[in-house]
Amino acid sequence: MNPIRTSLTLSLFLITTDFQGFAQTPKPSAAFFFNQFQQSISHKNLDSAFYNAEQLALENKAILNSLLHDSFAQSFITPVNPRVDTVFVKQLLEKLYTGNVPLQQAVYPLYKWVEVRTKISDTAKIHQLINSFLIAQARSEEEIGNRIDRYSLLICRTLKLRPVYSALADTLFERTRQRLEHAVNGVYYQATEDRRQRTIRAYFRYLMAYTNLTKANEALQQNKLTRAESYLKEASLAGPDDTDRQMKSAYFYEAVFLLNGQEDFHARYANFLVAKGDTASAVDVLTELTLADPGNIDLLKTYYQKSAYSKTPFQTYWTQQLNAKLKPTESFRLTDLDGKIIDYEQYRGKWVLIDFWGTWCKPCVEELPRFQKFYSDLLKTEQKNIVVFTAASRDTEPKVREFMKKQAYTFPVVMANDAFIKQFRVGEFPTKVLITPQGNRMKIPFGSNWVERIKIYSEN
Repeated sequence: MNPIRTSLTLSLFLITTDFQGFAQTPKPSAAFFFNQFQQSISHKNLDSAFYNAEQLALENKAILNSLLHDSFAQSFITPVNPRVDTVFVKQLLEKLYTGNVPLQQAVYPLYKWVEVRTKISDTAKIHQLINSFLIAQARSEEEIGNRIDRYSLLICRTLKLRPVYSALADTLFERTRQRLEHAVNGVYYQATEDRRQRTIRAYFRYLMAYTNLTKANEALQQNKLTRAESYLKEASLAGPDDTDRQMKSAYFYEAVFLLNGQEDFHARYANFLVAKGDTASAVDVLTELTLADPGNIDLLKTYYQKSAYSKTPFQTYWTQQLNAKLKPTESFRLTDLDGKIIDYEQYRGKWVLIDFWGTWCKPCVEELPRFQKFYSDLLKTEQKNIVVFTAASRDTEPKVREFMKKQAYTFPVVMANDAFIKQFRVGEFPTKVLITPQGNRMKIPFGSNWVERIKIYSEN
């Protein structure tokens, strides 16, 4: 038998036959290319790093962007990490910019940021670079993607170091602010149950807060205190709130690149007010912020103790402020699935948490394990000032009973009729309603750290 023909026949057999005992080589995953890229940098293998970046660009752009802008880009932060081989990373950046189209698009703003810093003494070249960058930014349909707005702000900072580029920096900065204002004032400003939109919301709000802080610092340098105060207030309003902090990974690296990891916009505004001798206004501002986002309560307490308000115990002040913003709760009387009467009149003077959910609601079902843990922990601590129950909405009792049994949940459940849902103005699910001991109700924003919120409310 011809050995060459035999070998060819066997090869064709292995290719075309699902032959047990011979495993097919799996296609490398995005994670594989990600890790190989990192290893290639460690070994200073330029070609290998480039190859894996190109493959990742074709496989998963989101992971590529994370690799380039959250990890690799840190190689160009000044002062330079002594462990970074600056010559190698610059060579790699140059090579990445010659890659396939998806890779070029991803690396573009990082490349331009580094190029501006490198060519900063060449006035003609800088004008050319910024003009082309403005065109690319205007055409960009990226929401977060290649972080073009982050790099725009970093380029502005570089340009501001040279007075000759002041007007150019202002143009780029204002264009970027317009993009951010459009995003922040749009759908992404509102809290939403959609994780992707919450990520985008957190990202754009942080950048908007940073631009306002930048404008405030410029006004302070010019001794324009009224303008500075206005910008600091806007920075505080746009700064990360409770919903954003649940998605901190969305802006974590923006904070690293722009403010050395800081996100203290609220404190900066309060410090400004105190510095000008207006501690009472600082407390008023922080009170409003804390009513919207209880995560600021420790900061509020700090300034409260420095103010004339401190003659009144903080708990009394906080309770008054909280209830003044809320609407009263009407009485209700319901029976849970175990036959227990839930009569609101018996619970006045306590915190009451109601979770509106349904077996048909995916976000509701996904959140119930955490609710069960919260309920179980509450029973263990024997905390007497909080009452918890859930309201199965737009559902059938048999289906709810079957679901509760299957999941082994033990929290109380009532079947909510349309009147009960309407009483609490519930239009979206899940919705958590918290009633204060004084009988006033609030909705807890979806996506917020509701466990932490309830802890803050009930302990202050």
